[in-house]
Amino acid sequence: MRYSLYAMYMNYHGGSDRRNVLCKLGGEVYSGVNFWDTEVYCHRMYMFFDPKIARRLLMYRYNNLPRALENAKRLDLQGARYPFSTITGYEDSGTWQHVDLEIHQNGAVFYAIWHYDRVCKDKEFLYREGIEMLLQMCRCMASAGGWSPKRGDFGFYGVMGPDEFHMMVNHNCYTNYLGKKMFEYALEVLEEMGRAAPDLRERAIAKVGLGPEEPEEWRRMARKMRIPKDEVSGIYEQHEGYFDLPHVDVKAIPMSQVPIYKNWAYVRIFRLDMLKQPDFLNLPYFFSQDFTMEEKLKNYEFYEARTSHESSLSPSLHAILAAELGKSREAYDFLAYAARLDLDNYNRNTEQGIHSSSAAGVWAGMVSGFGGLRTDAGALILNPSIPPRWKAYRFKIFYDGSLMSADVDGKRARLRIEEGGDLSLIVYGRAMKVTAEGIDIEIPRREGDSARP
Repeated sequence: MRYSLYAMYMNYHGGSDRRNVLCKLGGEVYSGVNFWDTEVYCHRMYMFFDPKIARRLLMYRYNNLPRALENAKRLDLQGARYPFSTITGYEDSGTWQHVDLEIHQNGAVFYAIWHYDRVCKDKEFLYREGIEMLLQMCRCMASAGGWSPKRGDFGFYGVMGPDEFHMMVNHNCYTNYLGKKMFEYALEVLEEMGRAAPDLRERAIAKVGLGPEEPEEWRRMARKMRIPKDEVSGIYEQHEGYFDLPHVDVKAIPMSQVPIYKNWAYVRIFRLDMLKQPDFLNLPYFFSQDFTMEEKLKNYEFYEARTSHESSLSPSLHAILAAELGKSREAYDFLAYAARLDLDNYNRNTEQGIHSSSAAGVWAGMVSGFGGLRTDAGALILNPSIPPRWKAYRFKIFYDGSLMSADVDGKRARLRIEEGGDLSLIVYGRAMKVTAEGIDIEIPRREGDSARP
């Protein structure tokens, strides 16, 4: 855990808003670029460490907004399309299928702005830089999507999701869902600014040249967005047609063929239901309140059985969801895998460099996994548990201007404000106030949970 945090500190500790977190640290394969996972893994961690660092990472994207506008034009799109892979602010990757098809980079930048607003409540950034980015990204996604002549709904065609094992698919669930959320949030911010900062609202509208018809069109697109799901089983479909792909038993693939993308023909991988990482499973983590526990369990078990975990981002995500679902030993194994991914060269690619986003995911695996941290409700949520092999753990987080510590052992969790004012939290489903004196909360035992020794 400390190794991962040290690797992240070496990589980026907020010294500039003109650079970003390197995708790989210490290796030459990725040439110092950053990807979409900066916003959904690294930025999330920095927010809870030091909000100033998180703001600088967002300002990096804002400073490169003119280049994102140029990138959109290159792809026959309107607005701003942030690059898939960049070190200059322009598109710096030569793999066209990723560069042109992975439009979810805009969704990642939206998620970081939305998340920063909820955790740090920096309205100055949101009403000045954030809203401008949101409007230009919404404009881009509106032009990137299309309407189905058969069903009359909206979605994104010919894309590639973060999974990257399926190319040129329609209605990737992750991409469509983030597009829907982005449209809704941009409209929400415009309405909020109309009440709280009307002058800044008019300034933003004038600066981007927002047409009066655009917000209503985005509202219609959000309302009509196709979210593929089998209503009988409750399983969300990774992308249109995924359920009909031939099955392969990923657990039976020998280690001699790992990494698979180096041993199998690319087109062979695309034809099967095997996943590098199930990008859909990010959604019950990002937007936890949108999904029931039954939906989380069914989708977790369905997709984990089809995942090779060849992506360095996959183990920590599975650790987080497994912990929430009471699969404590499974969560521990995934977290241990993520923590030693590069140290033990599990994926046989450590020579490419330290996987930075995976290192940030290790922190999330403990704090969001066993700490049960969620940020998409009206208040911060904590549901602490502990794996049998740990005696205790401790972490600190910044939230809404206050620094809070959490000490967890096999029987109780102690929450205390270290700096700043009191915080209202939801702990195990109950509203509580955390003060400088601290509160002690007994860890409940859930049926089937192996969290308590």
